[in-house]
Amino acid sequence: MRISSLNSLLAILMLTMSFGTVAAQTNQWKLVWSDEFNYQGLPDPAKWNYEEGFKRNTESQYYTKARLENARVEDGHLVIECRQEQYTPVNHAPVKYTAASLTTKDLASYQYGRIEMRAKLPQGQGVWPAFWALGTNQSDVHWPVCGEIDIMEYVGKEPDVIHGTLHFSAAGKHVAAKGSLGLPTSPSEDFHVYGCEWTPERIVFFVDQTNYQTNFLDQAGQGEDNAFHKPFYLLLNFALGGAWGGPIDDAVLPQKFLVDYVRVYQAAAYPETRLAAGAKKSPTFAKWEKEIAAYERADAQNPPPVAGVEFVGSSTIKKWKTLAQDFPDQPVFNRGFGGSQIVDTTHFANRIIFPYAPRLIFFHAGDNDLASGKSPEQVFSDFKELISAIETRMPETDVVFISLKPSLSRWKLHDEELAVNQMIQDYSRNKPHLKFVDSYSLAVGADGKPRPELFAEDRLHLNAAGYKLLANQVRPLLNKSN
Repeated sequence: MRISSLNSLLAILMLTMSFGTVAAQTNQWKLVWSDEFNYQGLPDPAKWNYEEGFKRNTESQYYTKARLENARVEDGHLVIECRQEQYTPVNHAPVKYTAASLTTKDLASYQYGRIEMRAKLPQGQGVWPAFWALGTNQSDVHWPVCGEIDIMEYVGKEPDVIHGTLHFSAAGKHVAAKGSLGLPTSPSEDFHVYGCEWTPERIVFFVDQTNYQTNFLDQAGQGEDNAFHKPFYLLLNFALGGAWGGPIDDAVLPQKFLVDYVRVYQAAAYPETRLAAGAKKSPTFAKWEKEIAAYERADAQNPPPVAGVEFVGSSTIKKWKTLAQDFPDQPVFNRGFGGSQIVDTTHFANRIIFPYAPRLIFFHAGDNDLASGKSPEQVFSDFKELISAIETRMPETDVVFISLKPSLSRWKLHDEELAVNQMIQDYSRNKPHLKFVDSYSLAVGADGKPRPELFAEDRLHLNAAGYKLLANQVRPLLNKSN
């Protein structure tokens, strides 16, 4: 995906081009990161962030954030959909075209390795899907000094051709080292594997089992001056029109960019492949598998009530042992898992929310998110992604957010908790199926500090007296939903 216009491209630096078997077979590599897209809903927020707005190259599409119409996972594939529609983004004039751009920026970045995607590409005049990478220092040194690896680019006006390109700066000038491969049939007809193998000496582009472009990295400078000896983050986007995409054929829209998987491998010879310093580690969803599977086994023996009331979220929910006694006239059931964050509930929603089709959901999480170092803004963003997933699958289901509350052991987080509460409360005012319950005020005394008599010995979780107050706070909304 070019950041400047096409006429800025200079001399091709390709030193070698070969066709044949990919030099290093997959069994020489160790998988270190992947998204297999074996879930439903929005792309995994632990692995993907979004670009938003009009970004580059005078392209015609507006990139949306966490909007299922433009980016979703379904039937085992990531779907990035480019649409012609009348869409009005928040605080923006109406736009004609929408699409999505996913990125691992601030989540994962890599230096050296085998990076590949299996995908089926869109078709038609104006389409411009891309799988690419940018240097993590892009905001500091800017493009093209940061370097760019275009692992796969495709423009609909060249229906049988795949492009791979390096962009970098040499002697203060932008250089593009380009290669391309003609396929026997259009890549919109079937899935292919698009990737590159990146070592300290070279980057080799390939499609399926065919190498088609080799670039030696010393052409981009030596030592610290070489952009390709530094970490890069990944991007997946569907552009439309612009400097290279050209005129758009509206008749072909909407179009879908289907991705079966994205994988990053490490070679034993190049252990520099890593999660870059400063990048956030993806949460390990596997640590919840035993607990989620236990719920599924219990469901098989004793399914939750039809159109029931589900309480789900972190330990405040899990430890609510008197839930059924507190609401004896309601079909309540508990699916809390202690220590979890909002993204964990989103990830497992297709196993512990959607199968039950509850008429009402009470949700509480976010404290662990803040304790892990997430900002209030990130917690709010994660919450919106969960709500979007629920709205898509169960548009008539009401969700009640039980607010974050202070605790004796995490009092230092109370300002951040208040900030999250305020953002979610404001957000709920414009959502007819989203309600807000204040649990913060019940947990503090006249001095504004947590009330010790409401907390267990761990000084973090509520005791029986605390849950009694929480039940009283929740009951009016539960009764109102009947």
